[in-house]
Amino acid sequence: MLRVPVSTALLVLLGLTAGSRVAAAQSLEDPGPVWAGITDTTSFRHRLERHVAAAEDALAELRAVRGPRTVANTVVPYKNAEFHLNAAAWLAGLGLNAHPDADFRAYAQQWQRRIAARSAALDADRGLYDALAAVDLSHADAGIRYIVERDLDAYRRNGIDRSDAVRERVAALRAQITAVGTRFERNIFTDRDTLRFDPDSLEGMPEDWLAAYPPDADGLVTLEITPANALPLRTFAESGSTREAAFRARLMAGYPANVPVLDSLRLLRHELATLLGYPSWAAYAAAPMMAGSPERIRQFLDEADEASDEATRREIAALLARRRVEQPWAEGIGFPSLMYWQNKVRQEDYAFDAQAMREYLPYDRVRDGVLASFERMFELEFRPAPETPVWSPAVEPYEVWEDGALVGRFYLDMHPRDGKFGHNAQFDLRLGGGTLPEAALICNFPGGTEGDPGLLQPVNMVTFFHEFGHLVHALLAGQSAIMGEVEWDFIEAPSQLVEEWEHDPAVLRSFARHY
Repeated sequence: MLRVPVSTALLVLLGLTAGSRVAAAQSLEDPGPVWAGITDTTSFRHRLERHVAAAEDALAELRAVRGPRTVANTVVPYKNAEFHLNAAAWLAGLGLNAHPDADFRAYAQQWQRRIAARSAALDADRGLYDALAAVDLSHADAGIRYIVERDLDAYRRNGIDRSDAVRERVAALRAQITAVGTRFERNIFTDRDTLRFDPDSLEGMPEDWLAAYPPDADGLVTLEITPANALPLRTFAESGSTREAAFRARLMAGYPANVPVLDSLRLLRHELATLLGYPSWAAYAAAPMMAGSPERIRQFLDEADEASDEATRREIAALLARRRVEQPWAEGIGFPSLMYWQNKVRQEDYAFDAQAMREYLPYDRVRDGVLASFERMFELEFRPAPETPVWSPAVEPYEVWEDGALVGRFYLDMHPRDGKFGHNAQFDLRLGGGTLPEAALICNFPGGTEGDPGLLQPVNMVTFFHEFGHLVHALLAGQSAIMGEVEWDFIEAPSQLVEEWEHDPAVLRSFARHY
């Protein structure tokens, strides 16, 4: 059985028990899968233009109101505009990060910049702020009041009460920050070093992994260092130089291209923060959060550091003692080899072998185990939907059913390919607006090619549980007619809980089988 305290806590945190979701789910409109009808950049543009036009129509409706401002004539069209701009931005982000064609990704990036600029301009629109501020919320329910007051606070934080010139500069800076931040991320995801190894330097690697990378005509093994193969290299390779080469290749991704990009991003952020009266970007970013200030964040980190200090020192001492069995001169544990020595200690002191565990964690079984765990927890059903349009043949689409009703869709894009987002994350696709929510996981786990079972390390399985927690959180919260996003202060809490299911023997027994 799943541990009841964790399960109960998760449902309470989400505020979404099965019974409370039914009413919201029954009224969801299904506009169809988000990728339906998108076959090229032209159809992609038409979809984005429709979202942008719908947002502008909703804003025009709001601005045309004469007489008292109400939730119906102001808040609803305002949130409708937000819904369509979010949908456009998320679709552009998906195309940029996951489409197999480079030209398509470049086109999607242009649209992402355009939508970000429009959103930033609206966030500096005094007329929209005045309209929202004029709404009588005295008889609105608590959720509506919270959402409107939060939006008004965001306007004030971004200088809505400043001069026209300042507001215009704020909008321009926010659009630039989004564009430069995207460039920074893309440089990391697309910069993958290719290294060549002598087969002897790959001693310790799993047999199935070695079989996937045979030596070439020169007798060397050529590897593109992606997250999917950097992890096993750093965990299993006996050669310290091999582990360090893999670590550095990932750590240095985006260098040197990102040096001027990062400098630009820092300058833009600092200008925005100081223009709005904050001493630093850290102070600006922390202001709406629970912590409230960089000083409180530093205090929390210091408290966590102090609380974990003794245990950390014990662990490092154990790792160093194990390393000195082979290298008596060793003075410490370098980060490039941390996972290697951790694996050695776990093997010898705890009979836990990550390499042996891989053989019990083929991708298909882990996927099915993760889905079954969430189905049971949330009383949902996940049905494969192979006819659903997708952006790549590698994508696995699913429908989410509850009490016999379709209540959402999700997509698993789980293995590496050229030009794809290079890490592991959940992507929003369509949330809120009273429509059928959709979301995707974009990950880089082993597998994805014929004959490759995709043997996952235990840490990959933890990541799968964690990211799928984000996906279910988004889909359930996304059933709301008004609010489609999750609070950033809270966004990690449920996933931090559900990743612990990986440690439950009953959960593992339900799906872990030798491939």
